[in-house]
Amino acid sequence: MVKVEDDKVFANNESRLKFHQKLRSHNLAEGYSYDEEKLKPRPYWPTEPKNNVLPYHWKWEVLGEIIKESGELVGLGHGKINYDRRVIALTNPGLENQYAITTSFFADFQYIRPGEGTPSHRHTPCAVRFIFEGKGWTTVGNENVDFEAGDIIFTGQFAWHNHGNKSNADLLFLDVLDIPLLQYLGVSKWEFDYWSVSGSKDVLAAPYDVKNYDDKIVRRSDLRVCGEKQVRQSEYFNHLRFKEVREILMNSLDKKNPYDGVMLEFTNSENQGAIGPTMAVFTQMLPPNEKTLEHRHTTQTIYVGVEGHGKIYVDDKVYEWGPHDVIVVPSWMWHKHENSSATEPCFLHSISDASLISKINLFREQRKLPNGEVEDTMWTNKYFE
Repeated sequence: MVKVEDDKVFANNESRLKFHQKLRSHNLAEGYSYDEEKLKPRPYWPTEPKNNVLPYHWKWEVLGEIIKESGELVGLGHGKINYDRRVIALTNPGLENQYAITTSFFADFQYIRPGEGTPSHRHTPCAVRFIFEGKGWTTVGNENVDFEAGDIIFTGQFAWHNHGNKSNADLLFLDVLDIPLLQYLGVSKWEFDYWSVSGSKDVLAAPYDVKNYDDKIVRRSDLRVCGEKQVRQSEYFNHLRFKEVREILMNSLDKKNPYDGVMLEFTNSENQGAIGPTMAVFTQMLPPNEKTLEHRHTTQTIYVGVEGHGKIYVDDKVYEWGPHDVIVVPSWMWHKHENSSATEPCFLHSISDASLISKINLFREQRKLPNGEVEDTMWTNKYFE
């Protein structure tokens, strides 16, 4: 019997290479790897819950002009020079040019010029849209809503939907969808043939019965308007108006926590759970001069600057953000926030995969206390409690 501790039993590099090639020819791979002539654990045995996603900051002062260039290159619609959506995707530098901003989410900027509208399509991925500039509308099913800068729109799984610009100014917004996750699981499906529903290729968009349905009625489960059909099903469609939520945030200073300032979750109005099965959406406010404590958690987060200016510290890096900037904070990285103003509050929206991670009982958060000690939730099915 050969003793494992005897270095002479290990083959030389040439023999290892030949064995590696033999394995690959049969679609096999080593469940181990080498490091300076020594065995080390396989790559899929990480000692920290991280992936290849890197922190990154997209500045609007650069993005805005680049996105508008696409308006000269592609139209909206169907045909040789028209496309279903005019979008510019954000690619994370750690994911080797994949169409992904994190391992869970795809993100793009959508640009719709005055008077333009997009054809109706549908898909199994959920979508959240953060409105940056302009005024527009979205139709989902038989309901249509108007939106403006700062608002958030949620579109659920496999509902026909389209968007349009109702103003004389450009409309720009950020889309975030769970495409990479669904693609990996083999359940991502898209349909663009709305004419199969409408019966005509000349009819590109879905009609609607109700416009700007009152959210407040839907949010009160104990109140319904007599004789009026409740249209909105929030698992397919929901709308958060920034004007309303800004006031709520400003009046919620008593709910401020030391890690995120005043933070509220945009929930499903039917059951008060996460807005989507794979995504959780938040909006937060940092009072003037606010500096939060550090924490980290097993969720990947995309932050969107809404109003004011601030800083996000991620490990040893500092990202100074302004309105419309986009910042990715990967899973399990220490981070904290700071408001750059001594007189004005600042506001952020964010989206993470906390809804998904909690479903598999693997949400975990570590918080640094003021005395430097670390508080640990361990693994749980609840997030940010």
